[in-house]
Amino acid sequence: MEILPYALAVVIMSAIVNGLIGSAPESWGLSGRADRGAGGKYPLPITTIVVVVITAIFTGLQFPFPAVLEALRRNPQALAGGEWWRMVTPMLVHSDGWAQIIFNFVAIIIFGALAERVFGHWWWLLLYLGGGIVGEIAGYLWDPFGAGASVGLFGLLGGLLLWLLLSLDTPRARIAAVIGLLVVVALLIIRDIHGYAALAGVCLALLPLWGVQVGKKRTEEASDT
Repeated sequence: MEILPYALAVVIMSAIVNGLIGSAPESWGLSGRADRGAGGKYPLPITTIVVVVITAIFTGLQFPFPAVLEALRRNPQALAGGEWWRMVTPMLVHSDGWAQIIFNFVAIIIFGALAERVFGHWWWLLLYLGGGIVGEIAGYLWDPFGAGASVGLFGLLGGLLLWLLLSLDTPRARIAAVIGLLVVVALLIIRDIHGYAALAGVCLALLPLWGVQVGKKRTEEASDT
């Protein structure tokens, strides 16, 4: 397990947590307001739970059945041979032992739940899979035989950083977002695959965040007329 990308991930996650300080949980949503379900309660992060459970099943199976890891991890020769699913399945298994597994699962549970509250189920899935696939493409270039769910995690983190920057109306959130985005740039400079996953998350998050901003502008224009 390479220490540097995980140390930088901790910096990004710390920046996100720091950016949330001073803001009410009710504001943790795309439009500056978190959606509540029936009874005024926040909905369960179903997508996060389902993805964690599915990943845990495949990761657990790789220990009694090592062939599971070999069948799902990145493998350029197998991909060239037509095993196209290896663009996604490396996110279901882990090649670097228990430290990688524990870190990824804990981080996805915590920040996945936050991202799902902010973006909702479907955008969460797009950020996770989009960041993951872009990370896997980079992985085939620079780490062709690895595996792990961290690229999906970084897709979520990238989306959260942009949300902090654009949606939470506090200087603290903006400063934290800038720090996190600078770490993403550092990952890109050193050609770490997680930087590309995070960049994909940032780009994908632009779509719903831009839509919210356009909606707000139209509402303000309508109220002025």
